[in-house]
Amino acid sequence: MSQQVNSSIKPSNDKFVLTNKCENTGMSFPMHHHSEYEFYYVLEGEGRLFLDNAIYTVVPGLLCLFSPHNGHSVRIPANIPYRRITLNFSKFYLPKTPLLTNHAHFKPIVLSENDRLTFCRLCSEYTAASYQLNAPEDLKIALISDILSMFLPTTEICQNSSPVLSQIQVYVHHHTHAKLSCNEIADAMHYSARQLNRIFAETSGETLYQYIARAKVSRIQELLTQGFSPAYISEELGYSSPASLTRFFKSEVSLTPREWLGKYEQGS
Repeated sequence: MSQQVNSSIKPSNDKFVLTNKCENTGMSFPMHHHSEYEFYYVLEGEGRLFLDNAIYTVVPGLLCLFSPHNGHSVRIPANIPYRRITLNFSKFYLPKTPLLTNHAHFKPIVLSENDRLTFCRLCSEYTAASYQLNAPEDLKIALISDILSMFLPTTEICQNSSPVLSQIQVYVHHHTHAKLSCNEIADAMHYSARQLNRIFAETSGETLYQYIARAKVSRIQELLTQGFSPAYISEELGYSSPASLTRFFKSEVSLTPREWLGKYEQGS
């Protein structure tokens, strides 16, 4: 499907890409995830966003942050104009961005009119400066930090960053098998399970078990949308049987894998 790209900045070395796109109507992106982080902002359009095990309404002003493990899909009905801005950036920036380390799980939000103007201004300023200054790292980090701050309900920001959090996220992302547990991660990272759970909860706002469960569900959903059967997925991810996989999935999503896939395919 054709696209009209209004502006695109694609440095070759540090995986920091700001793109403004106007796309054809009737867009449908299958469930997928990126190897990098992504800000996704809707300038114009209406539809549905499937993120992890939730469905959100796509409207102008919607701002999302997708982590590398976040399976997501967007559906825009025919005859609906659709414009979006995306900013993809590498985990290279995580140690220098305390906001992301301390608030790792962001739910999609709809920006106020003032914040929408601010968001577009920040992107425009970055675009203009990058052409003149070859996008210095400080400018990139400042842009990420400014956008992240829009997710916070107040201006009070915790500054006690923990690099352990990003290490846990990477480990979980690459080990979404059935038996993955807090104890396994603790052993791999040379922490006690109790200590690791405390660090994760303090820096992310959710328990490690909740994060592991979300990552497993996201991986199952990704494989379902790629056409794989529950029987294949259960074997691929190390579940003892399709029934075992179904029990886990339903306990988290309140739907069986086939029921969830049916709703996903119907777009409702």
